[in-house]
Amino acid sequence: MARVLSCPVENGSGGGNPRSPAQKAKNGGPERNQKQIKILVVDDESIMRSAIGRPLRREIGRENVLEAENGKVALELLLETDNNFDLIILDLNMPEMGGTGVVMELEKLGRHDIIGKIVIHSGTLAADLTPHVRELVKGRVLQKPTRINTLMEVFSCAEAGNVNEWRPPAPKTKGEL
Repeated sequence: MARVLSCPVENGSGGGNPRSPAQKAKNGGPERNQKQIKILVVDDESIMRSAIGRPLRREIGRENVLEAENGKVALELLLETDNNFDLIILDLNMPEMGGTGVVMELEKLGRHDIIGKIVIHSGTLAADLTPHVRELVKGRVLQKPTRINTLMEVFSCAEAGNVNEWRPPAPKTKGEL
């Protein structure tokens, strides 16, 4: 059963990633007339940062995907005046400062504009988030391991400026497995 994109796109048509690999190859890479978005991937495991960052770099270019190894480093990057990220993929459990700490600190600073661009990336269930943080991120949780098509849906939402509209896919029922 085909699943409808979880994020409305600007033209309202839905659909997946607007630039398939075949289209990119035909056009010689990412389209330059598209808005260049900037993404921050935050995870303490370098293999996870790479697994998420690699497909995103193929879409938008190496210089537009930054990485941070913990929430403390991420918070510093997020609060720099010249860093205006369109999407922040934030691990929940990290040393020094985890995803919950980042979200809570941003809330204390009144930076709901940044919180609206966060998607929590976690190996634990969304139910493990505190109710307050779950409310702040509006249930935007990517479950590890992340399927590439789900990651590309989130990317499409960021590209359309609608990260705050993305919702995770519904869990599969026994009949769909």
